[in-house]
Amino acid sequence: MDRPLIALLAGCIVILIIGGYFGHAEMEEQDDGMRGYLLINSKVAATAIDIDDIRALNGTSDDLNRSEYQDVRSILEKQRAAVPIARFVYLLGQHPNGSYFFYVDAEPSNSSDYSPPGQLYETPSVWIDEAFQGMAVTGGPVTDEWGKWMSCLVPIIDEDTGEVVAVMGMDVDVDEWEHQKIEAGIPSIVISATAIAMMAVFYVLHKRKRDENKKLFEAKEELRESSEKYRTLIENSHDTIFIIQDWKVVFVSPSIERTLGISQQEMQDRPVSEFIPQEDMIRIQDSVRTLDDNAGSIEIGRVHVHHKDDPREAIVLLTVSKIDYHGKRAYMGTMHDTTARENAETALSEANRKLQLMTGITRHDILNQLTIMRGRLELAKRAKDPASAKDWEDKAMQSADNIESMIAFTKDYQDIGMNAPVWHELSDVVRKAANGMTEMKVVDLLPKSEVLADPLFVKVFHNLIDNAMRHGKAAKVEFSATVEDGALLIMVEDDGVGIEEKDRARMFDRGYGKHTGMGLFFSREVLQMTGITINDSSGPGKGARFVLKVPEEKWRKFE
Repeated sequence: MDRPLIALLAGCIVILIIGGYFGHAEMEEQDDGMRGYLLINSKVAATAIDIDDIRALNGTSDDLNRSEYQDVRSILEKQRAAVPIARFVYLLGQHPNGSYFFYVDAEPSNSSDYSPPGQLYETPSVWIDEAFQGMAVTGGPVTDEWGKWMSCLVPIIDEDTGEVVAVMGMDVDVDEWEHQKIEAGIPSIVISATAIAMMAVFYVLHKRKRDENKKLFEAKEELRESSEKYRTLIENSHDTIFIIQDWKVVFVSPSIERTLGISQQEMQDRPVSEFIPQEDMIRIQDSVRTLDDNAGSIEIGRVHVHHKDDPREAIVLLTVSKIDYHGKRAYMGTMHDTTARENAETALSEANRKLQLMTGITRHDILNQLTIMRGRLELAKRAKDPASAKDWEDKAMQSADNIESMIAFTKDYQDIGMNAPVWHELSDVVRKAANGMTEMKVVDLLPKSEVLADPLFVKVFHNLIDNAMRHGKAAKVEFSATVEDGALLIMVEDDGVGIEEKDRARMFDRGYGKHTGMGLFFSREVLQMTGITINDSSGPGKGARFVLKVPEEKWRKFE
């Protein structure tokens, strides 16, 4: 293992240790800060409550008609509005037998979580005991019948007697509390990751530079030692070696065919400008002129070159040096093909983007559905009659179905771009997409054409048919196509209720829609892999109409 790599690994370990230390410290500091923030706000609110108003309450439903109850409730509601992370704000009292009860709850009275005056607090924590002994505390996590909380408890004390008249409480959901702490530690994690990435890039660039210089040095040594060795090196080199004179190719190594799909013979005596875009050609000429007055070689860097059979351009790293060739000035250089590497980097970037999205679905959307499902199951448990309980259970099952759809989406989504694009015969795609949808009439007016798209292309058509049936209430969907400025426009129209105006701007956003909100987003992602766009062109009061625009080079006719 070479020294730079050892240094890189050691540096990464040090950065991880330091980043972890500071991240943990920032999370602890955030925890202390939130505790102090809740305690200060609670103490301020507690001082605003009139002790006489509390003494006027008796902890029964009769309190609801007392002005003192409304005054205290107003203070608690304002306190909850002033502290965004607070979920519950309430006032507790204590019976002579030691049990605790609710004087006032800031929760809306129509909420299932509302506690009326006099309701016993069945699962008190040790922190409540401490608060009724006169101590202001923030403790947790506390688990009760409403969930899992961090609680801030402030005693309201009669200064004349020293008696704890009541305790004001404020609860924050533990998940929200931990989320705030994690967010505080993110900057350290990001800084550490950035530092590691920069070190890795520096190491890769340094190693590549060292390797390339080594190859060039070895090539020059071989040239001096033996023309036979020189020929062997050139013919077996992965990099392309070339000589240009008067801006024409006078020699090129066989590896040019791997890079550009052109043989040595095809390139012989042809102008360099035939293979390089004008913008890059000007840059190369400007760089080479500096060699006229300075010896040695020059690294021109990243250059695009035309591939014979692929509409995409290859990407090479170009190095040029000045030489004499047959008694005249010429330039010899090397082309290092980086197309595969840059495609891999693009694929990695796309994979990271998809990973972030799938992580977001797993962490955010699915947790939301779980929260909804737990709430509905809780309501089912509390229901007083079987019919109501059955209704809430059915609604909870809907949440479970949504979670299943989201998980299925992540499986399909991770497959986007994993395989090379293939040619799809349009009518065959329609037939496969409509398979099993017997209640929908599918009309195929498409020409005999093929489209180059991701292997998941058929799922796009399936989603459009499913949307027409599920959301558009359509009985018929029609596929047709026309050509405009060389591009193929594929129209998908249904006779359903159409798309509401408020939905048009966001219909392709992830999570937006009446079901899981993934279908149109997924379709757009699949199409983008080969440059195909999808847009809504529906008219007011008509069924849905989507237009897929396929670039000229991504479709073809067949007989």
